[in-house]
Amino acid sequence: MNHQPPTTKTRTNHTGLTGVLCTPHVPRMILAALMGRLPTSVAPLAILVLATTSGASYTRAGCLAAAYGIACALGQPLLGRWADHRGMRAPLLGCAAVATTALTALPFLGVGLAATAAAILAGFATPPVEGVLRAQWPRTVDKDLLPSAYALDAASQSVVFVAGPLLLALTAQHAQPGLVLIATAVASAAAVTALATTPAALHHRTARRTGGSLGPLRSVRLRTLYVGLALLGGALGAQAVAATATTAHGSSGQAGFVLASFSAGSLIGGTATAAVTWRVPAAVRLRRLLAFGAAGWLPVATAAYTAPAAVAAAAFLPGLALAPALAAAFAVCADHAPSGTAAEAAGWLIAAIGLGSAAGGALAGPVVDTAGAPAGFALVALLTAAASLAAPSPSPLSPGPLRKDTASDLPPKRPGTHPVGLQRNDR
Repeated sequence: MNHQPPTTKTRTNHTGLTGVLCTPHVPRMILAALMGRLPTSVAPLAILVLATTSGASYTRAGCLAAAYGIACALGQPLLGRWADHRGMRAPLLGCAAVATTALTALPFLGVGLAATAAAILAGFATPPVEGVLRAQWPRTVDKDLLPSAYALDAASQSVVFVAGPLLLALTAQHAQPGLVLIATAVASAAAVTALATTPAALHHRTARRTGGSLGPLRSVRLRTLYVGLALLGGALGAQAVAATATTAHGSSGQAGFVLASFSAGSLIGGTATAAVTWRVPAAVRLRRLLAFGAAGWLPVATAAYTAPAAVAAAAFLPGLALAPALAAAFAVCADHAPSGTAAEAAGWLIAAIGLGSAAGGALAGPVVDTAGAPAGFALVALLTAAASLAAPSPSPLSPGPLRKDTASDLPPKRPGTHPVGLQRNDR
């Protein structure tokens, strides 16, 4: 007999963002997850600075940072599967210990094979904070609040990717990059420990896994989602390269202003989305928001050609769509993950964006070298438009496996009727 996994839900009378934040334990979960994810934004840049100040070439330093980022992306689905199978605490605490040890050792290992091995280990063992958090939202908040919870989650990511580099830049004048890396790793480990001791983690019980050995990859709809998000990741990777190229026409800090403006737009867009009660299905929102983002990059490309100083201001517009689009993607992913694979499904989402970002950065390099920053931003628009077209259609591509924790509460089907909840695209 199917059973519904236990939850820690407490009903609230509030709606939207207020309802999510008034749900017990949610502020602690969000803050712990935000701090726990800091190394993902600080470590690549800190490794790059650490390696170059140690005498390594930019090529060697870039390889070290890329090794960390790629290992991080590849590790998340496997660690998510571990969390689905064994619960939250063991993967969070075990990975925090390994990743902290590896990041703490990095400043003392030079730039050789030992440093490469430490970077790969630290990346692969990055605690699956994102996957675990997204798997817990349906157990923690009311169903009507889920879109707002996913939007708050996505907005908090924007905070991480603004605060991380900013923290490194502000402390670099007073501390060595190695010390910043160590301090970030230790702070992250403390935050992950706080997340692992929340009631959601302490009372978590796993659901029986369905979907076979492929798990989420068995779903055509999720595979389509991952392809779309890989293209979005490619756009984000290309954006960083194009933003760096604007330095040739502006101040040395122009690239940082472009990325900060884009992230600020994402933060505001995500926060606004979290305050809204949505009735539009998540798949529809995802496609529309990605299309808006693609259109928003065209003024950026134009500004890069005609008025480079205005690029940073123009980047705010496409940023407005990023966090809301990610929130819609989180909802689609959660809706269609087979039972017992929620964290792994979120891990594949993270991997798709991360690997796509690496490929997009590599693709944008020759484009920018040949045609400059305007062509780089045009490539960003093209990849974002492709992501919109590749994202799951509003109508399900296949029925997919029905999640056990949804099926258990459905009334018996009567002839000629469809039980409430069988519609896969209900957000």
